[in-house]
Amino acid sequence: MSGDFHIRPATTADYEEVCVLSAQVFHLHSSAMPHIFRERMEPWPNRREFLAFIKGANSAILVAYEDEALAGFIVLRVSRSVQTPDFKSQHYVVIYNIAVDPSWQRRGYGRALINAVVAWAGKKGVQHLELNVYAFNEAAARLYQSAGFAPVYQRLQRVLPARDEAGLRAERTRRPSLWDRIARGWISRLAGLFGWGRKNS
Repeated sequence: MSGDFHIRPATTADYEEVCVLSAQVFHLHSSAMPHIFRERMEPWPNRREFLAFIKGANSAILVAYEDEALAGFIVLRVSRSVQTPDFKSQHYVVIYNIAVDPSWQRRGYGRALINAVVAWAGKKGVQHLELNVYAFNEAAARLYQSAGFAPVYQRLQRVLPARDEAGLRAERTRRPSLWDRIARGWISRLAGLFGWGRKNS
């Protein structure tokens, strides 16, 4: 880091820049896992969500600036889980999104944003911080682990072979729908009742 680096709560004036950076980072996810992520057609967060985060008493968006350039941002909210027969109630901060401009990565901005969240969360009396990271994003996982985050559980997924449209059409041809089968059954019964299709003798 160099120049005038600072982290502060976001204001409405930051909205457009946050959306631009969010779209850049999201594209990495949609490129790496197209079977999960769609190409984003609308900005995230939308303006209503953005205002809710920055105005809420238990939520925030923190922005990191190097001079006048947005280097990164982080979106967070306090959450509390309900106690169940199996799980204790938890009071924690969820980090929904953290983004650092690719041109500013590996310069300490991500770590600085996380440290700012730790300071913010310390004033809320929470037990821990929590976030999700996709397996392909190894650089982010290394950052989080170096900042003190530890894995809690793993969510595994097995992708099944895709069926193309031609295969689906062929399957629909081979397997009549339930309504088709019902209709054919009634036609057969009516034919037997009224003698349709019989040859006169």
